[in-house]
Amino acid sequence: MARYVKNKFQRIGLLGGTFDPVHNGHIAICDASFKCLKLDFIYFIPSYLPVHKGSSCADAAKRLAMLQIAIKKCKNCGIMRYEIKNSKPTYSYQTIRHVKEKLHPSADLFFLIGEDMAESLDKWKSIKKAMKMAVFAYAPRKGYRVQKTKALMIKMKEVNISSTDIRQRIGQKKPIKSLVPAGIDRYIGVHNLYAASP
Repeated sequence: MARYVKNKFQRIGLLGGTFDPVHNGHIAICDASFKCLKLDFIYFIPSYLPVHKGSSCADAAKRLAMLQIAIKKCKNCGIMRYEIKNSKPTYSYQTIRHVKEKLHPSADLFFLIGEDMAESLDKWKSIKKAMKMAVFAYAPRKGYRVQKTKALMIKMKEVNISSTDIRQRIGQKKPIKSLVPAGIDRYIGVHNLYAASP
């Protein structure tokens, strides 16, 4: 895991989400985006309060800690705490604007999303402003087929895992070790996260 350096990189990916918890699908999107979009660096951007998904199950500090464990060996990845530090729901266009104006004004930005969100982009707040600042790219996801979108498709296998599935498996006392990065299952167990998930 690396610290971001202002103005150092030319092609930057922004991967936002609740990461509740982070899982192998997130890492697969990251790896594929480096190759497909020829990125120099990817920021994982955990949300404080997700504006599209309602409340999350783990607090921001624990989701951040799990991300740090998940990407600690990735030299071209970092965590941006902008949305967490905002301590309020933050829209994607606000995050993109922060990166463009404060950190990397000359870089090409790529905002990475799942296919489940790609078709509804026209309903996002200030999406036109966001798309002027960044290229949107989506990862294919099992069970979804985008019919119309202005986002690029990331060439990769369909993501067949979700944080919701993992929380449910934990609530049902089913194993998750093969679905999450090394160390995440232990962290979840130590902190007794998601045990009450339906």
